[in-house]
Amino acid sequence: MISPIAYYYPLNSLPSSELVARCTAGSGGSECSPARGPHGLKGGKLAAPLPGVIFDAPENYRWRPAPGGIHIGVNTKNFKPEMFFKKKRLRSAAYARPTVLADGKEYLIPVALLNSPNFSLPVVDRMDDRGKIYSEPRDEFADIVDLAADVWDSLNENGILEWDEEHVRDVCVQVLQVFYNLNDIEIFALGLLDRDAYGAILETLIDRASLREMAENEIAQKKTQEK
Repeated sequence: MISPIAYYYPLNSLPSSELVARCTAGSGGSECSPARGPHGLKGGKLAAPLPGVIFDAPENYRWRPAPGGIHIGVNTKNFKPEMFFKKKRLRSAAYARPTVLADGKEYLIPVALLNSPNFSLPVVDRMDDRGKIYSEPRDEFADIVDLAADVWDSLNENGILEWDEEHVRDVCVQVLQVFYNLNDIEIFALGLLDRDAYGAILETLIDRASLREMAENEIAQKKTQEK
């Protein structure tokens, strides 16, 4: 399989230790020493965050600079979201919602607001100090549930989220990483996010459409009762 993502480490570059570990052969990545790199560069190393892949010719990737003096190349023709899906979370994704992002492909986004009728993350049973059994999200999803609550609580009275763009981007990256093994460099190199995608991700995260429908139904019922 040809890797849809390739990193090129030029000589004397300083890739982060996290990236090096992510792409190291034997720990889920692939590496090779190419005859040439992007833009005619020689020496260095090619690396990918997928095991057992081969690298296409450098000219078949679209290269961009990345932190640490490295380059990231993407070949969107070879890219499929499921290639980076976290298999250990397959069961957890059963009720996640397919959402189209900026590249035109569908990605599974969790509905993580606890009071949503379509809350889609797995829960476990716990016992409180009085011996009463209750359910709560599994520990591994606690952060994303808290994040969804933060989004909901931050909506103003007109239902508008008054966050700066940087915060919105950071949140959407975290939401994507619930089910996909993609880092922030890869997410932006692949072009997954734009303004429409930010809105789609956040609306899915809090299941805004269903909550809006519930609110409208409650208003309609009150009006009917008042007649």
